Amino acid sequence: MRILIVLCMALLGICTYTDIRKREIPGSLLLVFALLSLICRGAYGIWWLGIAELLLRFLPGAVLICIHAMKKSWLGTGDGLLVLLCGYLLGAEMIIQTVFAAFLFSGITGLILLLAGRRKGKDTLPFAPFLLTGFAAVLILQNVAGGS
Repeated sequence: MRILIVLCMALLGICTYTDIRKREIPGSLLLVFALLSLICRGAYGIWWLGIAELLLRFLPGAVLICIHAMKKSWLGTGDGLLVLLCGYLLGAEMIIQTVFAAFLFSGITGLILLLAGRRKGKDTLPFAPFLLTGFAAVLILQNVAGGS
């Protein structure tokens, strides 16, 4: 299943670049990676996940999309769709850990930037770089702890 981790890392890397440069996550890019993920899962013969597992994998992305619907300035739709797709690729446990780490890293970074006078309270930061950082941290911690 390492191919799914590599696919997710590539997706997060490309989205980080576009989110920093253009402040957007292209829907066409997400669509291409969604098709690639279906092909990869099909190659491993794991098309069907079950309704409960699918809902758990999609829950973090759905929560972010709801946050966007309530408070548009906090997160973009692309962030929620990115987490939705990563959840499909990685599984419920790993995507929840990744999103938690991303919020932790973004909060710390935002606080440091505020204290340093580099940002104001209403300024926003691109979220994809923190998702990439959070995912990398989860992978490193899993390998250090001896997990798979």
